[in-house]
Amino acid sequence: MQQKEYGMQEQIRRKKTEERRKADRHFVEAAAAFSASFPAVLFAALCLIPLTRLLGDRESGVLAVTFLFGATLSAIGSLGLPAAVGKTIAGKSAQNQGKNSSRILFTALVPGTVSAFALSLASFLGAGFFAERMLSDPSASIVLRCLAPGIFLFPANGILQGYFLGIRSSGTAAASRIIACLSGVILALAGVFVLPLILKHWISGSSEGLPAVSRAAGAAAGWVAGTALSLIFLVLALRTSCVLIQKKATGKHIDTARKEKIPSLLRSLTVAAAPSLALSAFFFLRKPAGLALFRYALQSRETSAEQMLSLTGTYLMKYGAMILFPLILTCGIGAGCVRVLASAYEKGERRVFRARYDQALRLTAVVSIPSWAMLAIFAAPLMELLFQNTESAAIPLFWYGSSVIFFFGTAGVSGVILAFTGHLTTLIRNTFAGFLLSIAVLCIGLFGIKTELAGLAAADAAFFLVLGLMNHFSLKRIFGFRINTARSFVRPAAAAAVMGAVGDAVYLVTDLLAGGRFLPVILGIAVGILVYVTALLKLDTLSKSDILLLPAGSRIFRLCRTLHLLPSRTEKH
Repeated sequence: MQQKEYGMQEQIRRKKTEERRKADRHFVEAAAAFSASFPAVLFAALCLIPLTRLLGDRESGVLAVTFLFGATLSAIGSLGLPAAVGKTIAGKSAQNQGKNSSRILFTALVPGTVSAFALSLASFLGAGFFAERMLSDPSASIVLRCLAPGIFLFPANGILQGYFLGIRSSGTAAASRIIACLSGVILALAGVFVLPLILKHWISGSSEGLPAVSRAAGAAAGWVAGTALSLIFLVLALRTSCVLIQKKATGKHIDTARKEKIPSLLRSLTVAAAPSLALSAFFFLRKPAGLALFRYALQSRETSAEQMLSLTGTYLMKYGAMILFPLILTCGIGAGCVRVLASAYEKGERRVFRARYDQALRLTAVVSIPSWAMLAIFAAPLMELLFQNTESAAIPLFWYGSSVIFFFGTAGVSGVILAFTGHLTTLIRNTFAGFLLSIAVLCIGLFGIKTELAGLAAADAAFFLVLGLMNHFSLKRIFGFRINTARSFVRPAAAAAVMGAVGDAVYLVTDLLAGGRFLPVILGIAVGILVYVTALLKLDTLSKSDILLLPAGSRIFRLCRTLHLLPSRTEKH
């Protein structure tokens, strides 16, 4: 009798474990959506470079600070509901409760849109106060007023994307991101030219700085318009989805689950949203808090408002645009590994799960370490090529800040694993620890060592370094993960060192013989990449399964085998 009861309890426990794992699949779907929208996101990142050149340092600083402020308000205004909707709906969809999934969505939209609308209205009405206090430029209020509708649209967009991720329709979420990225960046570039023309006809007696500020406002309005187009697409897709759910409920597969009441759904959403809101708060408040300390430190040194905006534009736009491309590339490689990791986790294959984790870190390091080296070595030539200046303050920013690419990649992979395995509380604790340490590092850099942009870059690196280390130690404690340090980190670093030496030598020789801006940089980077790939493969860093996991992996493997770049052991296995 006791054995029978124990068997029933074990069966119930296994069923609950399976349901929990299915309920956390929305993190995997989010990674799949990012992988699908990967080319569009890369294109948008590249378009930030011409946008920064069009705006200049001061206007880039105005746009970047305003956009950061708007993104923080959007994250708070969403109340953590995008992730909560995805998690809750994933659980209901696993139980074949389509009608309850729709009710969850509409229940979440009410508080999410109300709070977002309140913050949007407050930012629109308080734009003058924000511009005077944070930017020391009252005319910059027009930028925040153009961005204010986006503070309302972003949470609604996120909640709808969470719904489609919850019902495992990552293609729809990816399509909305592609629309938002492509239309947003194109309309932002167009707004730089269009809005100043409109203001010249509608506003008389404009101040001297208004045309430049209006260019930044036009870029902000373009991003908001791109988000609006993405939201329209999601609403149309939602209508189609609701029709299909209704047909399924009235057809052969009847949804027999009872309709849950609104208070019950609100309780479920609140429980699911609380961790997400805490995680978003620590993650998004880090940048505004750092910039506030940065502004206070510069004011104590009697730095002018014009110079502060110029330094902020260099940090957020120039430095941000240059590291964003390798960051997204690293995230794309890591996101491609998530589905393989999730499959091994759901099947209970702990040994395969551990091996896949090591593989994901190795592939992330293979992309991020050479990006770190390239940006550190070619910082000055790239600044001159892309932005036509070589600011002395920006060069140390890349020396310290390019390490963020590597630390961000490792922290991202380990963080996603903690999330989809149901250890979100651990991830929040690690993020909070990284937040506190990054603020401490920034205070030491700004007030102790008296640095400027280098302190901001060091704080970013400290945050992701601590987050990645704590995430890894948490995974090691929970699952017993181990990393092949030599193969995952040492060999890519050795190949990157060879790449840096050869690439720098090619750059110096080409600059001495031919001169110019374009040819030495491009030739140095191209030769460096070829040397890195050759050294990486000859050092037996990547196995056959590693290469096949890359985008177009089978073609890459055949090409490497044809060129005899692989060791004989790798070719056979």
